[in-house]
Amino acid sequence: MRRLLAVGAVVMLAALAAIGCGRRGAVRGDETVALRGHLVIIGGGLQRENTAVYERILELAGGRESARVAVLPTASGVPHETGPEMVEDFVRLTGRPDAAFVVPITTDNPEAAADPAMAARILEATAVFFTGGVQERIVSVLRPDGASSPADAAVRTVLARGGVVAGTSAGAAMMSDPMIRWGNSTEALLAGLTCAGEDRAVCLMPGMGCFPFGLTDQHFLRRGRLGRLIVALQDGGVGLGYGIDDNRAMVVDLARGELTFLGDRAALLVDVREATRDGLNRKGVRVTLLGEGDRVDARTGEVTPDPSKTAIVTPLFINLRQPYSREPWGPWVAPNLIERMALDPALGASATDDLIGFHLSRDERTRFFHHADRPESLTAIGVRLDVAALEGAAEAARALHEELQPRP
Repeated sequence: MRRLLAVGAVVMLAALAAIGCGRRGAVRGDETVALRGHLVIIGGGLQRENTAVYERILELAGGRESARVAVLPTASGVPHETGPEMVEDFVRLTGRPDAAFVVPITTDNPEAAADPAMAARILEATAVFFTGGVQERIVSVLRPDGASSPADAAVRTVLARGGVVAGTSAGAAMMSDPMIRWGNSTEALLAGLTCAGEDRAVCLMPGMGCFPFGLTDQHFLRRGRLGRLIVALQDGGVGLGYGIDDNRAMVVDLARGELTFLGDRAALLVDVREATRDGLNRKGVRVTLLGEGDRVDARTGEVTPDPSKTAIVTPLFINLRQPYSREPWGPWVAPNLIERMALDPALGASATDDLIGFHLSRDERTRFFHHADRPESLTAIGVRLDVAALEGAAEAARALHEELQPRP
């Protein structure tokens, strides 16, 4: 009987099956279709010791005593390892053997996404967790050729009844629609959008559409992915993007359209709505460094800093904990430069490689907040970012375009 009821719930949502995880609540101009549930979007590299992220998933899914987490290792290349490991983390934290379970839908058995029994299993959960791996695997298996499967419909049902969809790494990238398939910053700024050549330039493809407020990107600050997100947004016609760092999370209240963050230096909000482009130069991008306690109105991008943080009105000229790097796409370069600019404006806020550079600056729209005893708690709102092509960039761009042209 339980299986029949669960399958019936999937069938009942068949009319919505042609659209993505959250697209039925997508924001389109002034029109907003009702959304429910929460997303917990983790940048990757989630450590077992970071119980705050696990606890938030459990809290939103009904609490330690009743939450049930369906783990989908669909993105993983070793799902037989990744799935059970994630289950073990939730079981260990709750002390309940039934707190989590694997739903074995993988690229090895993609037909399982159409199995009503698998969909019924997902419907037993109050939260669905997507592991890391390759985001394209999730979409190709759950939404083959763009059509919703029963498993996909079941995930959306969990969300629609107030549950949680969480994901780490690939499970974070797949949240938006479109989603970033692959890419790197330098080549993205030289070649723009293209899917010719794996991990070249930046490629967009249809995603799961759970997050209707812009693009999501993962491993963001550690892997220097700012350049590729700027291109994905500006060339892809999307206004706002959220780059979430390793072992950090962005929590999305879909009903309220509100974003909150777990961890200092959790994410970078990239806003290209007023940015301009002249060849390889891109000007007027706005970036906001977000952390614990900060809130964002997802529909407008308006930021409210953690009320316990104080405004930085004058430079502090303190010893900063991070070394200064001029390599623009190196680990944590962007937040390090933002921090330096906030605390000592006399220090440089530019970074360049051989072909592309960016410059950060403050103006009347820029504001800084932090906990005085923790510089890493910085919230930086509305920092201006300009990207400039250096000598040789135009020639390199032409060569890269030629290299990426499809071969006959």
